[in-house]
Amino acid sequence: DVYKRQAFQYVIGQSYNIFKAYSFIGVDPLTGLYMVRDKDGNPTTNPTPNYQPNSDATVFIDPTPKYYGGFQNTIIYKKFQLDFLLQFVKQIAGADIFGFGTVGGFSGTSDTGNQPVWVLDRWQKVGEMASIQKYSTDFRYFQTTNNAGVSDKVFVDASYIRLKNISLSWQLPDRWKQVAGFNNARLFIQGQNIFTITGYKGLDPETKSNSILPPLRVVTFGFQLGL
Repeated sequence: DVYKRQAFQYVIGQSYNIFKAYSFIGVDPLTGLYMVRDKDGNPTTNPTPNYQPNSDATVFIDPTPKYYGGFQNTIIYKKFQLDFLLQFVKQIAGADIFGFGTVGGFSGTSDTGNQPVWVLDRWQKVGEMASIQKYSTDFRYFQTTNNAGVSDKVFVDASYIRLKNISLSWQLPDRWKQVAGFNNARLFIQGQNIFTITGYKGLDPETKSNSILPPLRVVTFGFQLGL
């Protein structure tokens, strides 16, 4: 039942968010199928699930961010003011965030959308070394794809540094403001999500999803007046 399944998924001394994954080997050059290691380290295409006793899911992965933070500062020089916020996170992505694109799909049956270019490196003939298992309309290959989808193959480094906010403003000269009768007058340009430094291959390392719109890059110009 559900309580027994949960009991087998938890490990004493490990994080509550732990994920028990299979140890991924790769594509069998003879069969073109994904292989994982069983608990004894032997290749298998039929491992014992992580919610059963003596599971072959021996790799413990914690997707909780290791650390996160930001750096915010304001720099003023004469009439110019620069404000910015850098955001950083050290983390790994959750399981199978790229969908079938990560582990390969089933041509003609289970593919539900466009596939990334790396699925072209699929197994096609005996002896071939490939990163993606064979494509087939035979639904029996669902199991090996599912095995890879809950293995350490689909956990990737999703750490990133993002320029979250930046603003540059210029106060008009005092004599201009006096002539115009204003106490405050400035020009400014502001930006959000300007750039992201990451090795993550998905749409966005912050949302870690292929179905959620990433934060939009927004740039605004403005003119502020105050009496």
